Amino acid sequence: RGYFSMPILGNMNIGLQSTVGVSNFIYKTENGGLTTFMNSSVNADEFLGDLKDRNRINMNLDMNILSFGFRAFKGYNTFTVNLRNNIRMNLPKDLFAFMKQGMSSERTVYELDNMGMSMTSFAEVGLGHTHRINDKWVVGGKLKILLGLAKADMKIDHMKMTMAEDEWAIEGDGEMNVA
Repeated sequence: RGYFSMPILGNMNIGLQSTVGVSNFIYKTENGGLTTFMNSSVNADEFLGDLKDRNRINMNLDMNILSFGFRAFKGYNTFTVNLRNNIRMNLPKDLFAFMKQGMSSERTVYELDNMGMSMTSFAEVGLGHTHRINDKWVVGGKLKILLGLAKADMKIDHMKMTMAEDEWAIEGDGEMNVA
């Protein structure tokens, strides 16, 4: 029998690997609800105390755009088009301190060293064929063509943010490549 997969709904895989968890960013409120770390009811020391100096987050999204299968050519054939995205981030603790505390004294300094993000996006087109040799053996193969859609790399080697009542200064060194 043949099959047809609904576009986008046919198959979706989201992967997340991290040195931090949801509990680092979502907190319970007194009335039993949920809030983010940005809420003033969340203590800054409690939030920042659970973070590492370097926080890594990796995300993968694999999404089926179109797929179908049918019998022909003395076997079974498949055709697939998938979209794949891979994102990696390296976020220093001071970035979250800046987001939570902002300017917390007359002169506040944040060091955002070794911060980076990398994103790769590509399409995958696949053609598959299986062929029954006898009652016990079936052989098959799949040809995949990868089509690059986008690639971006951003790295900040050093960034120093100094905030005072009369002046904010940012000094940094980094690079970004996009294709």
